[in-house]
Amino acid sequence: MQIRGVDLSKWQHGINISNLKKSGYEFAILRGGYTGFGNRGMNKDSSFEKFYDDAKKCGLHVGAYYY
Repeated sequence: MQIRGVDLSKWQHGINISNLKKSGYEFAILRGGYTGFGNRGMNKDSSFEKFYDDAKKCGLHVGAYYY
């Protein structure tokens, strides 16, 4: 059994998630945030909320990670 998924972060900004669903993707793993270089601390991924909303609307399963 093969299940197709995609890893999304701000670097994929502009990707059409409904097209991913139509292409057979079943889940998205989203970068929720990351630690900056030096003393910049914890940062939220700027595309997380949009990707989350779009993925849920399309019926994709959603997971998240912190980098």
